Amino acid sequence: MFWTKLKSSGKISPYIKIGIGAEKNEFRESYNYKPEFGFTVEEWFFCYGLGGGIDLNIFDRLNFSIYVDAITKENGFIIELPQLRSETLNFDARNSVFNCGLEFSYSF
Repeated sequence: MFWTKLKSSGKISPYIKIGIGAEKNEFRESYNYKPEFGFTVEEWFFCYGLGGGIDLNIFDRLNFSIYVDAITKENGFIIELPQLRSETLNFDARNSVFNCGLEFSYSF
């Protein structure tokens, strides 16, 4: 994810952040008895995120943040499996992840 922060200046700075990125999913199925039935599917998906928090600029170069963000991926794939199986794999890869925590950073 690539994030952009929009924030005010000051010792205590609330902010919002917006992000975009990509995620790779891999679905793998293998068999010891009939290896010809195994397959692997790899797909890249577009993701976006939104978050916010408060930066605490207590020292000149040291920054503490309390943040909350969410990342959402909306896509899936439909794959025809190998001829021996004659099946279709319909995989819904939509999901969201919610993160919160503390972040410490030091500017050089």
